[in-house]
Amino acid sequence: MSPGSEGGPQAPRHETRTLGELAAAFLRRHGVEVVFGIPGTHNLELYRGLAREGIRHVLTRHEQGACYAADGYARATGKPGVVIATSGPGITNCITGIANAYADAVPLLVFSPGPARGEERRDLGFLHEAKDQRAGIEAFAEESIRVEDATALRDAVYGTFARWGVGRRRPVHIELPTDAIGDTYEVDVEEAWSSPPAVAAAGTIHLAADAIARSRRPLLVAGGGAVDAAEEVTAFATEFGVPLVTTLAGKGVVNEHDALNGGAVAGSSSPAQILADADCIIACGTELKNAGHVAAEATIVRFDVDAGRLHRHRAAHVPVLGDVALTLPAVAERLRDAGGARIDPGWADRAVAAARGHVAGAVERWAGIHRAIVAGAGPNVVLTGDSSQISYIGTVSVPLFDAPRRFLSTDAYATLGYALPAAIGASCARPGTPVVAVVGDGAFMFSVQELATARTDTRGLPVLVYDNAGYAEIRQNMADAGIEPYAVDLPRPDYAALAQAFGCAYDRADDASAVEAAIRVALAREEPTIVHVRAEVYSD
Repeated sequence: MSPGSEGGPQAPRHETRTLGELAAAFLRRHGVEVVFGIPGTHNLELYRGLAREGIRHVLTRHEQGACYAADGYARATGKPGVVIATSGPGITNCITGIANAYADAVPLLVFSPGPARGEERRDLGFLHEAKDQRAGIEAFAEESIRVEDATALRDAVYGTFARWGVGRRRPVHIELPTDAIGDTYEVDVEEAWSSPPAVAAAGTIHLAADAIARSRRPLLVAGGGAVDAAEEVTAFATEFGVPLVTTLAGKGVVNEHDALNGGAVAGSSSPAQILADADCIIACGTELKNAGHVAAEATIVRFDVDAGRLHRHRAAHVPVLGDVALTLPAVAERLRDAGGARIDPGWADRAVAAARGHVAGAVERWAGIHRAIVAGAGPNVVLTGDSSQISYIGTVSVPLFDAPRRFLSTDAYATLGYALPAAIGASCARPGTPVVAVVGDGAFMFSVQELATARTDTRGLPVLVYDNAGYAEIRQNMADAGIEPYAVDLPRPDYAALAQAFGCAYDRADDASAVEAAIRVALAREEPTIVHVRAEVYSD
């Protein structure tokens, strides 16, 4: 075994590498094992580096699919997802995936070549030239960084990972000039930079505990910023008897079978009475997008690593800047010393009942099919969803998960085409864990080509397509607005032939028992399976 290869820090490696190879070496130094992308004429040195470092590359069929797959990988693991694209159309194909990751705060690192040094914004007519490639990407990413030498590349990669360790994690693009990507350097591949998480000041901790102690109807709201603090959030809610709800991104932060968990109702556009009834909102890693439903007189205590989010949508009375996993236990200790919470008798039961009643309609409509999916896949299943009603209404509400990172779906940006490539990413991230993509027929067609990727890079992936022959939600929106439905019906393809063309299996499921059986059989296959559910004939 070479020194430092396992069991401790690795010694710096002093070798000659191209700039593209160094990018791969820097990624490997940060624990990156899998990347997603498509090779092109201008990014070959990056691929030389991936091969040299032994980093697995998943070849998607579209760069947007690469971003969604990397996004699913990141959400399933908490580790950053990495994408390799070529210049011009390759990187512009990534824009929607980057925008989606930005909206949901997913750590995505996207590499691409860019114009040669001195050729930016010159309109020279070269292959893949864009007016201003970086400006276009930066409009959707947290940052687009152009690096022209090894030091700048090191600072960009190491700095991005370091910032992700202490703050809000959003996508970053790194551009390497086409005439620099092959330049050689003899440099040390140093250790990752340390980035200790932020801890709130003691005075702020005391103010938060005191505000909670004064409340009689506190409600904890857990968002995506709390998914790595599941143990701490659960311990806080349990010790003090505080009821809670989550956002879509926070689903499962506390076991959804727990009597204190009202479910994933926070963040929805429809008002939840539970938010209006609370006299203190304990917001953990959430933007409080539906803060307008909170009572005007309620006290707001907010925990977040991003100072810019502590007053978003609703100003916090007590803003707590710091990592939820570190700050919430400190508040609990102070609250414990103060005699604990003084919650009104029956408040927790009423709050949870109100929250669960809020989603009762959705549960009724989508209950059978989701229970069948879980029965077929097992309780540890990871579900990926899309901006399809079956996902953002059904999967959010029906399956009860005992841990976070079990439902991966687009939320704020609400893109179509996410579920299938995200399932590929999740399968790569968690081999051996059952993963099922749940998607509407319209959304499925946005990334249907990724069946080819699933065929080569996953094992036994069920893709359940809920087929209502069109954009049902938009059809209903038009009808509600008094518009004769127009351009919302989709001719139904031959799904069996489609599956065969991609080397996949096909099952049609017309009732819940057939769905359960199809999912179970699909997971045992080598190839992916399209599980086709026709809405007009399906029954529970």
